Amino acid sequence: MAGLILSELGRWVRALVGPCVALAALAGLAVGSIGSLAVAPELHIAAVRAWQTADVLTALWLVWCVWRTGRRPVLDRRAASHLQDLRDRADVAGWSLVCVVELRESSPAGQHIVATDVRTGVAEGIWLSEVCALVGSYALIHRHTAGLDLVDVLPPTEMLAARRDEAVRARRLRRAWTVSVRRQHRRQRRAARAVARATEGMFRRRGRDRAAS
Repeated sequence: MAGLILSELGRWVRALVGPCVALAALAGLAVGSIGSLAVAPELHIAAVRAWQTADVLTALWLVWCVWRTGRRPVLDRRAASHLQDLRDRADVAGWSLVCVVELRESSPAGQHIVATDVRTGVAEGIWLSEVCALVGSYALIHRHTAGLDLVDVLPPTEMLAARRDEAVRARRLRRAWTVSVRRQHRRQRRAARAVARATEGMFRRRGRDRAAS
């Protein structure tokens, strides 16, 4: 649990350190520089307005960072769910999940791409009609006698989000497994100590009985 809390705290610190440092710098600028411009009222007014504009923009940046950081786990889970849905649908015969690795030609009519099958690793040239898929995207393709249809696309940004969620889940599973193993070891040690104490007590009682007889 402590590791998860530290990881989450680190994520928030990394996201907010930029706007917080910018706000602190603007505050220092206001205290150290704007006051010295009082001898020139027109410069003082311009400096105050510039500082206020920068302050508002930085505050908006901070709010946006807070919103994005708070929403990122939800968006990552959605992307991971979308990716898993593509994997499940690709299990059906005639369906393939491919990764776009190269864009050869693009036009309003469609794209010529090189894609690698996620399961087999086989690369092939594919024509996508009237669509646009960025390099790094995952595409779900339905193959039939007339050709193929692009059914769904997972953009590279969502792929990164899905990978983040999978990495977080993997870390949680590893920590849960570690905690479970440690608890099991503690239970085994306690049981071993209890057996040792019971055995020692039995020998002591036998010794007292022999001494009494």
